[in-house]
Parts: sequence; C-alpha cells; structure tokens
Amino acid sequence: MSDLPLDEQILSNEADRAISDLQDDAIRESEEIERLTDALDSLPMNGCDKCDESGGAKTYANQACLPINGKVRCIDWCIHQIVAALNAGGVETVASCCGHGKQDGRIDLADGRILTISGTRT
Repeated sequence: MSDLPLDEQILSNEADRAISDLQDDAIRESEEIERLTDALDSLPMNGCDKCDESGGAKTYANQACLPINGKVRCIDWCIHQIVAALNAGGVETVASCCGHGKQDGRIDLADGRILTISGTRT
C-alpha cells in the first residue's frame, strides 16, 4: 500500500491510466501506419498511366479531388486512395506527391512525419 494520502493516490492512479491510454493510442497509430505502409508496398505504382512529369497537363487532368480537413485537395491519382485512407483513419496529411516515376513518392503527415512510397521510379 502507498504512503501517499488517498487523494494523491487517486490522482496518481488517474495519471497512470492516462499515460497507459496514450501509450495504447500511440501503439495503435503505429500499427495502422505500418499496415498502410505494407499495403503501399503491394500496390503497382510503376507504370501509372495517369501521370506525366510533375506539373504536367496529364497529371493535373487526372488528379482526384478529395475533401480533406474541410478543404478540397487534388491528389495524384495513383496515391489518392492511400491519402484518403490515412485521413479517414485520423492520420492527417498535409502534402503528397506520387513522384511521377522520377523519384520516390511521399505523403507528409501533419505531425511532421513523412511516409516514403518507394518503388515508384520507372
């Protein structure tokens, strides 16, 4: 039994529960990002026929416009489902690019992390 007064024991127990809940949330979010990253690896990103060079007319003509955080965002076609799934799952995105076959794609998260979509170069 603790030597703390009862009210301090209660506060200590509540703080322990809050920390445990935050740790559980962080684990769930990490597992979700890992699951989505695995899903990314299984997508056929090479040979997307809806993109040309970054800023090209074909790329803009084929972007998917999605409602994200109260604004309409136009997302490169070949990664729009990933961006939509992240945001629907509570992982806020702030920028994305498929790489247009020239470089790895990326999805920038609101918390500063960057998801790299490798294997998108042709």
